[in-house]
Amino acid sequence: MGIISDVKKCDYQAAVSSLFSQIDPNMRVDAREQTIPEMREYMRRIGLSYNALNYQVIHVTGTKGKGSVCAFTESVLRNVHKARTGMFTSPHLLHVNERIRLDGKPINNDEFADAYFSVRDALVTASRECEDNEFQSLPSLPGYFRMLTLMALFVFAHHKFDDGMGIDVAIIEVGIGGRFDATNLLDTYAACCIATLDLDHTNLLGDTLEKIAWEKGGIIKGSCGPAFTVDCNTVSSIDVLRCCADDVAAPLNVIAVGSRVKLGEWTLGLKGDHQVINAELALSLCEAFMDRHEVLKGKKSINSSNRIDSLIKYAFENTSWPGRCQFIRPSRYQDYIHIYLDGAHTLESVSCCLNWFIANNGSDRYRENMLRSRKILIFNCGHERNPVDMLKHIVLARQNEDESLFDDIYFCCAKSARPSAIPKPTVQSMLEEAGMINAVPTCHEEKLECSWQETLAELWRYLDRVFPCKRVSSLHVGVSIEEVFDGLHRETVDSNVPADVCVMGSLYLAGSVLQVLEWNEGNAAGRISR
Repeated sequence: MGIISDVKKCDYQAAVSSLFSQIDPNMRVDAREQTIPEMREYMRRIGLSYNALNYQVIHVTGTKGKGSVCAFTESVLRNVHKARTGMFTSPHLLHVNERIRLDGKPINNDEFADAYFSVRDALVTASRECEDNEFQSLPSLPGYFRMLTLMALFVFAHHKFDDGMGIDVAIIEVGIGGRFDATNLLDTYAACCIATLDLDHTNLLGDTLEKIAWEKGGIIKGSCGPAFTVDCNTVSSIDVLRCCADDVAAPLNVIAVGSRVKLGEWTLGLKGDHQVINAELALSLCEAFMDRHEVLKGKKSINSSNRIDSLIKYAFENTSWPGRCQFIRPSRYQDYIHIYLDGAHTLESVSCCLNWFIANNGSDRYRENMLRSRKILIFNCGHERNPVDMLKHIVLARQNEDESLFDDIYFCCAKSARPSAIPKPTVQSMLEEAGMINAVPTCHEEKLECSWQETLAELWRYLDRVFPCKRVSSLHVGVSIEEVFDGLHRETVDSNVPADVCVMGSLYLAGSVLQVLEWNEGNAAGRISR
């Protein structure tokens, strides 16, 4: 372990470089069961207690929508109930400090560096002094996500806003699963929820919704506040969640989607009909927090007599969550290019994103004297996921929904991605895994140097043959995101035909597009105070 000079200890880039050196792509799956006791030991080493915090916690898991639930919850608590908020989510889109937010904004670079080196130094010092036989073999520094979790908890405990106040509540999103996730180390929280379940991370969590529900249900604790889920989850997965709650003598509340947040009556800042699910969960979480907050601190909600009022509608309407059904009209492209951006990376989320795109693209509200827009898809996903069902859904949507999907498809590499020790699959193996038994290898696939984007293009070509459509999309591989948008801009200006661009498949891809567009949301004010 190298020595980091004091000069660098206030430097954000030095902190980020050191943090990324802690990534272990070969971490064993069987080590997950030790996560909670090890995280509690790390927490003790940095001077924090997992069961005695100076702020309340709301814990959120699920396969889809958990980040949106966090964003809605944070907006309501801050805008309606005047709570000072912290939020920990993953992954980040552009910069790693986006994962830790204060009053809705990412932590600033100086505070991120301060938090990283404060936690790092405390862990190194405590490791040298450790006399506990149980944890003597524990690495002095945890892995990447564990370190970020510790940093978030450290910031939430010590941050002071410019007015000298600390946070009232931390909204914490699970990384993967829940039961053995690094965020599940706390013994107390105001409320928790399990958002929409879907098949994802099946190599870790299991290959059925019931197995995944058991993993997610592990965040329910009898010593804490109420747990919530939504009735759009399958009956069998809700039954598993009930068993998880019964095991710890905790109540599970199943929320009826549309019972309070109704389409047409509410305007949500996060677009897409599916966001109603996440807004319903957020309402329940906020109410549970305020009930607990009033008891502990004697504060009355300014909205306690009527929770569903104009203030909450304002908070929902002004909720922002980058990379999730985000509509962008870049001024540099003079309204010739409209971008529909979503980090959708499961079958159901891809379906939601595509429905949102179909319902909204081609609008002439902002364009005059232009012909019908071209439909463009930019797609990429991590090779750990089997993209067959996602791409198949898009191919079939041309037949069932809109034959104009898509004029051009670009398979672009994201600028950053999580390191992975999992080998890239072939078209043949992915089709066989998806149950398409007539799969045949292609000549392109046999190339040893074949990129993942070339593999995705070959997969699309195969699906296009199996499910033919009148429109044949032009496929593009090996083109950077910058080159895609620069080329589209030239073509749209020359032809006076605008382009509606749908970006989906990965949050890393969404972040890469935002980086190319030089998108920025600013940083939180304040500092760490010891």
